[in-house]
Amino acid sequence: PFNCPSAMLSGGPFAIKRLSFTAIRCRLQAFASETAAPQQVNTHYRRQRARQHDRSYKSACPFTVHRTASDNLPVYVIKRKNRNEDVTVIKKIRGDPEAFRKEIEFLCQTRASYGKSGFLQIVGNHRRVIKGYLQSI
Repeated sequence: PFNCPSAMLSGGPFAIKRLSFTAIRCRLQAFASETAAPQQVNTHYRRQRARQHDRSYKSACPFTVHRTASDNLPVYVIKRKNRNEDVTVIKKIRGDPEAFRKEIEFLCQTRASYGKSGFLQIVGNHRRVIKGYLQSI
């Protein structure tokens, strides 16, 4: 989604101004792999290179959030405590849950915890910020 590293902090009115170290590292490594000089390889090894690229991206970004069947991000806001408290819930998290929890805590500047079913919950309505971040990675 980004053409250069300087585009990381630009965006619309809901752009994320603060990015954690892991997010910046993920984007820079993706940018470096896109802009690398093309090498002469045999057609036999193209699939092997594609697999290696996928593995390097997984090591760069230790978590993913899968989309729903309707191709939306699984970020929901629910009401608790007699509709006085908002709780943002993120589902379909794959990969390293602690790295994702730290990213979200840094992004929202609040505590995040995991529920019994494996979803992440954050007190407060942080839907726009989290969706903007997940769309950018």
